[in-house]
Amino acid sequence: MKVKKISILFLMATTMAHAQKDVASSKDSELLSRYPESWIVQYSQKEYERYTVALDNTYPDGKSKVIEGKHTSIDYELPKGKSQLEFYKNYEDAFTRKGYDILFSCYQEECNPKQGSFTSIPYALYQKKLLPGLANGGNTYRKNASTYLIAEKTINDKTVTITVMSGFESYSNVYRFDIVTSRPLDLSKVTINDIESKLEEEGRIALYGIRFDLNSARLKPESQESIELLADYLKANPTINLFVVGHTDASGDFEKNMTLSKERAMATVKELIDTYGIASSRLTADGVAMLAPVASNENEKGRALNRRVEIVKRTN
Repeated sequence: MKVKKISILFLMATTMAHAQKDVASSKDSELLSRYPESWIVQYSQKEYERYTVALDNTYPDGKSKVIEGKHTSIDYELPKGKSQLEFYKNYEDAFTRKGYDILFSCYQEECNPKQGSFTSIPYALYQKKLLPGLANGGNTYRKNASTYLIAEKTINDKTVTITVMSGFESYSNVYRFDIVTSRPLDLSKVTINDIESKLEEEGRIALYGIRFDLNSARLKPESQESIELLADYLKANPTINLFVVGHTDASGDFEKNMTLSKERAMATVKELIDTYGIASSRLTADGVAMLAPVASNENEKGRALNRRVEIVKRTN
């Protein structure tokens, strides 16, 4: 089947035939233009939040990814009778031509996580309260009515992830752009809320604000801010106990790094006990050297991320 190609430019949208129907205070993305003849029916923007994307058609059992950053969500409606396949193929082609990586895409039955069911990947995300319903969409998330396309690209040192999903039915043709721009965070600056949410959701958090002299377990003065914050968290949560785990990059001798990582964890624990009065029974120090990297050790950016003190929630 030959699909008609429409020029979908990743610029400010120029198709404004239905601009008078756009909902108030809405606008197109500067990264992605609307499909011809469509108009905005729902719009939201949040400066920073988490957004989940599915990376295969078995969600929630399969692969997924959580992205954090500025989130813009735009729902559009199209006149009835438009081709969903044409819509889907045009955006898939546009992403490829503009150098985006396609993380995952599916069309109609391909988006069905369970054979024979009436659900879809977008609907499964919606059921988990990870995705609002498409505006004016009714059941357009259902089997045989959905498309789902995720593309990603680094632009000016920021990662842009765009999800394009659609639901076409005889009574309504709607589609959505979810655009998440991940901006670099100052990893040395965390809040008590950050500690609480990370420990609750992931069981651990890296405190990059805890720093040491080179090849030493001597705490740098600027470490006090992060250690005091951790002490405040522990005082506010008296039933929670923690592992304090030192990590190094892959430079140097393994045995020396193992010793150094444990000594750094012990220095952090000692400061919490001696300066802030945290009971020693609530804290266990250990080190794992370079055994648990979070980034590549082939460059300084990655090595800096691997040198860290992590706080891990104990279950007793």
